[in-house]
Amino acid sequence: MITCRSPQEIVKIRISAQLTAATLQHITPMIQAGISTAELDRAAETYIRKHGGLPAFKGYRGFPATLYVH
Repeated sequence: MITCRSPQEIVKIRISAQLTAATLQHITPMIQAGISTAELDRAAETYIRKHGGLPAFKGYRGFPATLYVH
């Protein structure tokens, strides 16, 4: 099935993707020996919320964090 998005939905998706990219750019320099994934997660969540977003997966079906780290 093909899902067609409205122009308004496409704008929202674009904004969300841009915030995701900016968040990753923000935390990338922080990735160094000794930093915990919890610190990275807090920095990402703070950045997202500061820019008007909400972490999409945090709390979804019990997911505990903003970032997925494996």
